[in-house]
Amino acid sequence: MSVNIESICRSLGMITIVGSAGKMGSWFAGMFRNAGLSVFEVDQDTSIEQRKEFLAASQTVIVSVPISSTCQIIEQIVPLLPADALLADLTSLKEKPLAAMLHHVGEVLGLHPMCAPSHSGLVNQPIVTCIGRDGERGRALCELFKSWGARLVNLEAAKHDQLMAVVQGLNHFHSIAFAHALGSIGVSVEDSMAVASPVYKLRMQLMGRILAQDPSLYVDIEIENPYVPAVLDHFQASLSIFRDAIERRSVEDCLEFFNQAARHFGPYCHVALKESDKVLSGL
Repeated sequence: MSVNIESICRSLGMITIVGSAGKMGSWFAGMFRNAGLSVFEVDQDTSIEQRKEFLAASQTVIVSVPISSTCQIIEQIVPLLPADALLADLTSLKEKPLAAMLHHVGEVLGLHPMCAPSHSGLVNQPIVTCIGRDGERGRALCELFKSWGARLVNLEAAKHDQLMAVVQGLNHFHSIAFAHALGSIGVSVEDSMAVASPVYKLRMQLMGRILAQDPSLYVDIEIENPYVPAVLDHFQASLSIFRDAIERRSVEDCLEFFNQAARHFGPYCHVALKESDKVLSGL
């Protein structure tokens, strides 16, 4: 994709990353610098005077801090921003942060990169955008992401958080609970991996990937998203229905439960079969 970097640099101006010591913040700071943009980095070790200086001189400010402290940080920095600055965030939730950012009089853009920092960058990775207050700088930032290969998906903030209750909340809940159950059962990872099917091996790798990372991130995702409890209610209900059918040894009800799930997935079942075959062949 052809993009005028000089024009983007002019639009974005000086960028400040608030939370630059974190993995996501430092990752984006590096990508911005590689694109030729000037970046200030602000974190806990930054003095109050320097923080004020950086923010006052910035045309684009991006907040990348833990979910639980995002709104508080936004409230602290809003009075320090130039009126024409773009204020954005990289948080996993969008409703409350977006509402907090809208106290800023300038452009506001909620962002959620749906990937972890990696050397491959943003190629083919989705970034959710929630537009709070549209403008030139926000559009320039989105164009830059697209030039890096990202897929932008624009959503209303409430819709984003509802989807994240499933994509992150339910997904991570299932993985963490599965791993915890292995410990409760008393089955060691080594014993189960010695007889693992390719599908089980892949599931274990995904669970291990989550458990190898900062637990506070996953706890925040579960606790701070107000839509997670209702999603878990549905999950618990599904578990109860399936377990009841198994304990009653009802083949008919078990098959119907399976088929209901398959019908909901529809044609994606066949897509998933082909795509997972490619992954499993590498195992």
